[in-house]
Amino acid sequence: MGWEVGIEPSAVVEHNVDRSRFTLGTVWRSIRASRRTWYQVQKDLYIPMEISPRDMARRIGESARSWRGDTPFKLFFTLSAEITLLLWMSGDLFRRLRKTRTSHR
Repeated sequence: MGWEVGIEPSAVVEHNVDRSRFTLGTVWRSIRASRRTWYQVQKDLYIPMEISPRDMARRIGESARSWRGDTPFKLFFTLSAEITLLLWMSGDLFRRLRKTRTSHR
């Protein structure tokens, strides 16, 4: 179509969303989607791979320990997004291992 998409990992975008559309479910899905996009961009080799399952486990531990000053909702949403990302990564890892092992028959 003639269009190119640029990705700037350090970009910050501010949206002015009507409060009636800003629900806790929307926040949770947005946080999960941002983690999934970040991981997918790394898997597709658009940016260097910055995370591993070990790093994710460390990040989860740090988030759980450093929650002082955050709301319980923010802590819950952040931890659930990190845990979900760790599950996605683990699933990808196991699929790669299984594929490699079965292809040597």
